[in-house]
Amino acid sequence: MPNISNSQLATEFIPPMPRAAVEETAQFAVSPEREAQLKRLLDGPYGPEHNYANYEYALDSGLLDVFDYDAETGRDGIQHVLGGEVMKGEDGARIPEGFHHEPSAAFGITEPSSTYVDREHISSLNSKGRADLRETPFEPYKAKTVVAGLTKMTVQINLDSGETETVRAKNGMFPKEYDGLAVLQAVRLARDRRDVTKDVVNPSGNLVAESTVPMIDGTSLMRIRLVMDAQTQKVRSAFPIVKVGGIMKLSGEAIDATLQSTQKVR
Repeated sequence: MPNISNSQLATEFIPPMPRAAVEETAQFAVSPEREAQLKRLLDGPYGPEHNYANYEYALDSGLLDVFDYDAETGRDGIQHVLGGEVMKGEDGARIPEGFHHEPSAAFGITEPSSTYVDREHISSLNSKGRADLRETPFEPYKAKTVVAGLTKMTVQINLDSGETETVRAKNGMFPKEYDGLAVLQAVRLARDRRDVTKDVVNPSGNLVAESTVPMIDGTSLMRIRLVMDAQTQKVRSAFPIVKVGGIMKLSGEAIDATLQSTQKVR
């Protein structure tokens, strides 16, 4: 399915800065290894020969510097949000994290076949469970995921027993029709337009906030939760808060028209 690209969504949010202006103010440098990873992640199978330069846009506009990056640990806010990453716990265990944009799994730092949305279990769910995981074109959705071959899990309180239990996590996933740059632009817009008086610091010391960004119909708003470094306010994680049943009310004709317009961009 075609993607919502930078030219359709991201550029209407924040225009790029001239490279010289970025270089004057930038507090970071992209290593050759990370540059190669991000070019693959943002440009995918495309590139300059296809007039597709998402990485260059992200660099020139200062978008890369919106996201947290730790060269020592390899923790990368962009990789986390898009294709997911695996970090080491205190006991050396490999912990899958992030992965909130399904198409990015093919171009992230993990093996493409090892990071994916697991849909095999859906047929065994009751109607309420299936509705909770329903996917609608151009909408965010929930999904159970696997990152680098590791099933994402979360800890929750069992309402019947009151005990904590470990269960499969339900990731908030950005619309599949967005490309990676459009996702990052939406996250930057959410961060910049949030009500900072409602920011809170979580037990891990991160700054947590919620904000909204417009969707493709121009009126509906997608709610995004942000996890940021408390000192720099750079984004460590971001994911959509999914409304069961969808946010927009697009007709079949509107969906077809949008799909046709995205094909013209390619």
